[in-house]
Amino acid sequence: MNATIIKNVKIFDGEKFIDKDTLAIKNGIICEKTAGGFVVDGTGCTLIPGLIDSHVHISNEDHLKDAAKAGITTIFEMANKSVCLICDLRNKKGLTNIISCIYPAVAENKMNFPESAVVKNKDDAKRYINKVIEQGADFIKIIIEDKAKHPVVFEVKTVRAIVKEAHDHGKLTVSHVTTVTSYKIAIEAGVDVLTHIPLTQELSDPIIDVMKKDEKICIPTMVMMKGIIEKIKNADPFAQVDFNNIIGSVKKMREANLNLLIGTDSNNQPNFPCQIPHGISIYDELELFTKAGFTAKEALASATVLPAKVFGLKDRGMIKEGLRADLMLVKGDPVKNISDIRNVKGVWIEGVLVER
Repeated sequence: MNATIIKNVKIFDGEKFIDKDTLAIKNGIICEKTAGGFVVDGTGCTLIPGLIDSHVHISNEDHLKDAAKAGITTIFEMANKSVCLICDLRNKKGLTNIISCIYPAVAENKMNFPESAVVKNKDDAKRYINKVIEQGADFIKIIIEDKAKHPVVFEVKTVRAIVKEAHDHGKLTVSHVTTVTSYKIAIEAGVDVLTHIPLTQELSDPIIDVMKKDEKICIPTMVMMKGIIEKIKNADPFAQVDFNNIIGSVKKMREANLNLLIGTDSNNQPNFPCQIPHGISIYDELELFTKAGFTAKEALASATVLPAKVFGLKDRGMIKEGLRADLMLVKGDPVKNISDIRNVKGVWIEGVLVER
């Protein structure tokens, strides 16, 4: 593979600016020096690590292309009905890389996942974990519902059994939680990562305190929560949902120094409560993080270095010699003004320039 040299550019490595104005890519890897190659002039631009969207649902290759064009070089696929689709789209040159749960553990199969997704009780957890890992799961997702809203839900002991089996296999667990009750179940059962935020009230200080003590991680999917609330309010202006609850909960978690990750819940599925476009919605999520009190630098870290660290992706998430050349060239300085992230001038995925 021919080398690429990016010159005259400011570099944000995921944590800090580094004192250099040239970076080289060779054989898909970031390197310090190279004898020559194709030169990219980065004057007036900032080079940042490729973005990581920690909550996505894909249905076809175009969704990965849209993600790649937007600067997203890795996605976490949070539930899919087709194992074959995920296998077919993984590790394609120039396409966004997929980290996947394959399909989640569910108490009832109301979303038409493979029947093996249903975990009947705590003794059934081993069977489910073995099955999804055999099919290529990188982490384990659990759909935790609230008994007040769904007739069939997991008991805490079943979720705890799934978590234990996952941990025994070295896999992190992520839970779908949209109410205070489901948050409490996930926390009590030892789930590692909680995704979504309750709509009807802020998370209480005691819940935040327990999350801090247990070092829980959250993917709030603020852009999805915003879309759901707008949809509910359009149907019923007096509905007891408020986006300020989302902002308030995220502010509390940031102030408690919890790790929060950028995730959009991008999807085009009609059975979802709200459709979120692939790729460009990550800019909205980054901007919503700053509205909840994050600095632009902190928001960028939540879309680069933090998810890589949380999920043990040691080959990406930063601009550092020897790591994958997953890079995004942006006109302006998104570390000062997060909206500059929309001014994409170039994206590389493992050293391959994405067609735009």
